[in-house]
Amino acid sequence: MNSLKTFSKALATCRHHFLKFYVQREMSSVVGSSGRVLYGVQQFDTAQTTTSHHPACRVQVPSVGYTSVAVKQPSLWDRAKNQMGITGRLKYPKAKLKLSGYNMYTCCQAQVDLEQMFRDLNLPDTFNSWFLVTELHVWMCMVRLAVLDKEGRVVRNSLVEAMWADVDRRSKQLGNAASLTARKEGIKDLGGAFYAALFSYDEGILGDDRELAGAVWRILFEREQDKEAHQLALMVEYVRKQVHHMDQQDSDLMLRRGVVTLLPLYGDKLNVDEVNSKLLAIYSKKMVS
Repeated sequence: MNSLKTFSKALATCRHHFLKFYVQREMSSVVGSSGRVLYGVQQFDTAQTTTSHHPACRVQVPSVGYTSVAVKQPSLWDRAKNQMGITGRLKYPKAKLKLSGYNMYTCCQAQVDLEQMFRDLNLPDTFNSWFLVTELHVWMCMVRLAVLDKEGRVVRNSLVEAMWADVDRRSKQLGNAASLTARKEGIKDLGGAFYAALFSYDEGILGDDRELAGAVWRILFEREQDKEAHQLALMVEYVRKQVHHMDQQDSDLMLRRGVVTLLPLYGDKLNVDEVNSKLLAIYSKKMVS
């Protein structure tokens, strides 16, 4: 039993250092080679990720009927090779897989109804709210890609790269509202927040609905005390059903083309015609039948 605990602790430590290295690498490509990504403005404490002080998180969240996803953990050797950029023989060309990552990011952006989410979740229409919603959907895609071996890791890395490129582009559109220095500092802060969110959402999806509700409240709702219980329950159901829906989708289509479909905020039925109309702008043909 003690040896199992020791192994689990060592594995968690390796995962911690790997994700820190990866996010630092991606963030440095956004803020420039001279910018140093700083973490630890607040020390990220994993013990805090399983505790929520919002009253709604202490009530019973209705079960949404979706099974928890099993996240595949790469071996220590695979982690070392990934940090060094060694992928080995791939099922598809690396350039195609990288393009799939960008396409997958575009798919998410095209299908998420931001106006509806901002309105029904009572989120302010700001750059920060857009990022919080975006990182949630990127994380859900990362969960799906985690079980697709080395090809999935290439697509995942490209997906996150696409997100930071979009963050950089959108932050520039703020114009005079944000100076260059303030913009770089803001992106650094987002990098630290994204790094912490990965751990918190992972623990939430692997735990029960109250743990997932706590993760949503801390990250998406930014610990706002005035959030209603039904809003937390809605997002717990949304995350569970979305992860389950992604798990049913064609893995090869994800790797080859980056195609991913998203369920609406309400209900669990995919509007095929609506999704195809949105994907036409990306792929120039129907992708869902």
